[in-house]
Amino acid sequence: MLTALFLSISSLFYSATPDSVCTVQSAPSFEPFEDSQWQIGALIFGNPGQLDPCWSRSDTTGFYWTPFVGSTSGTWTGPNFGVGGSGKYLYTSPSSGPSSTSLITPRYYVAPLDTPAVEFYTHIYDGPFGGGGFNSFVVDCDTGNGWFSIQTISTSSQTSKNSPWDARNIYLEPFRADTMRFKFTVNRASNAYLKVGFDEFSIRDTTCQSFSSPFSYNGSGFTRNFSVVSPQLNYTYFWYFGDGASSQGLTSTHTYASTGTYTVNLVTTSDCGRIDSSQGTIQICSPIQPVISSTITGNTVSFTAQGSGLTNASWSFGDGATSTSLNPTHTYASSGVYVVQLSTSNSCGEISSTVDTLFICDVLVPEFTAQILTTNAQGMTVQFDAQVSLGNIQSYQWSFGDNTTGVGKTVTKTYIIPGLNYIVTLTTVDSCGQSLSIAKPLTQVSVPDTDMPGLFVYPNPAQDRIFLASPLSHGFLFGQIFHPSGKQVAFLPRGTAEWDIRYLSPGMYYLVLTFSDQRTTVPLIVAQP
Repeated sequence: MLTALFLSISSLFYSATPDSVCTVQSAPSFEPFEDSQWQIGALIFGNPGQLDPCWSRSDTTGFYWTPFVGSTSGTWTGPNFGVGGSGKYLYTSPSSGPSSTSLITPRYYVAPLDTPAVEFYTHIYDGPFGGGGFNSFVVDCDTGNGWFSIQTISTSSQTSKNSPWDARNIYLEPFRADTMRFKFTVNRASNAYLKVGFDEFSIRDTTCQSFSSPFSYNGSGFTRNFSVVSPQLNYTYFWYFGDGASSQGLTSTHTYASTGTYTVNLVTTSDCGRIDSSQGTIQICSPIQPVISSTITGNTVSFTAQGSGLTNASWSFGDGATSTSLNPTHTYASSGVYVVQLSTSNSCGEISSTVDTLFICDVLVPEFTAQILTTNAQGMTVQFDAQVSLGNIQSYQWSFGDNTTGVGKTVTKTYIIPGLNYIVTLTTVDSCGQSLSIAKPLTQVSVPDTDMPGLFVYPNPAQDRIFLASPLSHGFLFGQIFHPSGKQVAFLPRGTAEWDIRYLSPGMYYLVLTFSDQRTTVPLIVAQP
């Protein structure tokens, strides 16, 4: 039993080719700084004490590592006790001198360890009077080719000299070699009064726990942004995007060249060397650029959602009504200005929106009437009136058929040459920008009623015959029909109530009725049969 136990313990500390006990030491190894080789110096500056001969330090004057026990002097920096509440530990003696000091371990043979790690404790209390003096605690490693940094400590949990120590653990798998040694360096502000504690150093085998590394992503179109959900210190992350591209880091942005379905793989290596992978399938769709197309007919609008890859649409028509059809038709209750919003999505679930402004107007119906006011040597004066037109009309534009124009709802036009062969065109434009025209010849216009009460001449315009109606008190003595040139073309005897005009050419004439006390003139239009 004793022999077996001795062999088992000896195998743990076996060194392949140890030149001396101080050049290569076996791992696992534990150093609590308790044996007699760690000698405490004087309590005053200038006596650094002694270290184990296998350990070394960069300085023994000014700012240096030294063994101690119990409470360090001063109230604003340093520990009051070791990790276990008693026993020796090392701390930095803060006299004037360099701004950094280093402690170097022996070289250890770690090849037999499956998952090697360095463990130690620190006490970094940078109190109110020395506040800001601590810069960093750097851990370096040398595997035979020089020093390289494996961890930098810049924060601590100590708020007083009595605060518990911080346990530190560094897995060595990412940079392991057969032999390794370590250097612990404290960096301070110039001449800062800083006492950093260091205790219970060990290098040993540890268990590399399993883990998972979920990731998330966002983005649209061809670009996706990836990130690790719960990143861990000293872990490495490699991204494989499923299209042959890859990247390293906690986050990564990747742009795919084409649409399709891709499997993304995140490979994570922990600080103790364990490897895990997480996979996810993503779909890449073409970017959505929706466009609203519309056709307006009165108050009814036919909408079309245009764009590549659209699978769903959500419409808001601006009057409280909605639709989920890709191509809806909507009828507005009244004219007005409406802001239409379209939200679309594709098969990837990506959403994009756009808006358009619609002007809805009542049905546009241009119409006008005209009256010949006078015909004389100065010409023929006609009044045009478009107030019977329907719609949200903003402008009225006239073309009078003689190469002249006018604007306005009601206009008066004087033709230099009287006649009924003019074609008058009215163009109306509404608030929606729609325009519509109507053209009418003067033969379809009305003439003013005579100013003699009780006298009626109808129809006017006429084609075959005219009728005259007048009370006896206003009976005319005789009547005459004149051409605009002044030539008399007909004579109506007293008491005439009906007169045949089929022999008259279409055009403008004047009916002059003579009464006992006055004469009255009525413009008469003979229309085309």
